[in-house]
Amino acid sequence: MTSQTLRSLASLITDSISKIELACATKNVKLPSLDEPFSPQSEAPLMNPEISEAASIIIAAASQLIATVRPAPMGLLTTAMQFHLSSALRVAVETNVVEILREAGPQGLHIDDISARNNTDPSKLGRVLRLLATEHIFKEVSPDVFANNRISSASDTGKPVKDLFERPEEKYPGTSGISAAISHFTDDQLKSSAYLLEAFTDPNYAKNEDPSHTAFNKAFQTDLPIFTWFEQPGNESRLQRFGIVFEVGSRLYPPNAILDGYDWGALPKGSTVVDVGGGIGTQSLLISKAFPDLKLVVQDREAVIPDGIKFQYYEASAPELLTSGRVSLQPHDFYAEQPIKNARVYFMRMIMHDWPDSTCVKILKHLRVAAGEKTELIIIENLMDYACQDTTIDQSIPGMESKVAPAPLLPNNGHAQVFAYYSDLQMICSLNGRERTPAQFREILLQAGWEMTSIYRAPVGHHKIIARIA
Repeated sequence: MTSQTLRSLASLITDSISKIELACATKNVKLPSLDEPFSPQSEAPLMNPEISEAASIIIAAASQLIATVRPAPMGLLTTAMQFHLSSALRVAVETNVVEILREAGPQGLHIDDISARNNTDPSKLGRVLRLLATEHIFKEVSPDVFANNRISSASDTGKPVKDLFERPEEKYPGTSGISAAISHFTDDQLKSSAYLLEAFTDPNYAKNEDPSHTAFNKAFQTDLPIFTWFEQPGNESRLQRFGIVFEVGSRLYPPNAILDGYDWGALPKGSTVVDVGGGIGTQSLLISKAFPDLKLVVQDREAVIPDGIKFQYYEASAPELLTSGRVSLQPHDFYAEQPIKNARVYFMRMIMHDWPDSTCVKILKHLRVAAGEKTELIIIENLMDYACQDTTIDQSIPGMESKVAPAPLLPNNGHAQVFAYYSDLQMICSLNGRERTPAQFREILLQAGWEMTSIYRAPVGHHKIIARIA
């Protein structure tokens, strides 16, 4: 049976490679090499649905192939030690190695010279970079000489090294946010995750959904929820960093993904669309540019994303949207009564996963009270699938059932979808939140007076749940 499984997995990989080659030839594009620098343009072919689907099968099959042929004890122990990889990545990002190597050029730089610029021990830093290079992050071009590759350079802030050391507080603003996300994940989140067991086994924490009873609270010895803690004096840099991380997701997937899966053009002229918890309004900007007859309202807490940042973003991107009134920016806490009544659409992107079910129901009830008869609710989130076949799915709602991966892969496509499962654990550690299955979303919507009508499953990125008043 094992031999048959190995050959089946190998066939999935080779067949998927053929599909990618055909798609690239048809569209006259090429896949980026690991050795070339990262750019949004270099990743564009990987966002193509045909290529993305084939790539997902390759990732899932390759991971399962490794798990099958690696001795089980070594697989477990290797997994147990992967925290070192996160720590090594944090060292590289926080000491500006990527930017130092960018300025050095493709020939790379000796570890002694790298360490001279970022004031680290060359022997220790070299071993950190060698681990990363072994995982295809950076490239060791000759003994102790390292260069960026496509993966490492994805975290490049694009800023001069001199500026990064002279003004470290300005490292993340105005960047893609990838380096800020790495810093956040490998700092606040890694430290929180280390206390997951303690939060699971403490009787006062184990079954408590309050966001102040999490692994984060154990790790940082605070009674405050993480968002409130970010706002305390002394945490200004963390708050700024998180505000930038909040928008990273919109850059990981096709740039106009918000426009897919819902017929924005069918909304009546002048319809009000409310972006609840919308940060600086990146998604509303895209909608407003594509559908100028709609009126967008971006809502978020002043303490999390200061209005000054929002205004700067719009003034730099499309100032006419503010001056014309097509977009307005409104301080609002979604725990409070929704001030915009009878909007045609309320939408929330990556909000629900932050909170436990009871809190989500409260947020959704505020929107239900404000909704009119024709109001639609759009929830944009990850959708979780079981790692086994699910025969309980209600197929009366379009999109409830996901596409099952081909055997012998796990039905949820295994490692190709693992980022969503990491995100789920991150929500537990930080807020007692969770990623949800379609059925779990349907349940909290019903409790709040909404009826799920359909799900749009994006080929790449987050999915859209559409609901009307029940």
